[in-house]
Amino acid sequence: MSIPAGGESTGLHAVDEINGWTYIMSNFQHAGDWGGIHKVVKDQLDPLIKANYKGKFGAAVGYLTGSTRQPAL
Repeated sequence: MSIPAGGESTGLHAVDEINGWTYIMSNFQHAGDWGGIHKVVKDQLDPLIKANYKGKFGAAVGYLTGSTRQPAL
């Protein structure tokens, strides 16, 4: 999962076993929360973020991987 400019990665966690699968999940928030470092890309990316993330009020949740075996430490 890629995080849009200005976004904040949150909620990283793993679930050891759901019906034989291990999941590593993540989400992000604040897509397009522009700071000073974004001034170079803001004008180009802001319309895309508004269109794809409900006027900056949307986000995404998903899993990074699903595996039939538990990761070894």
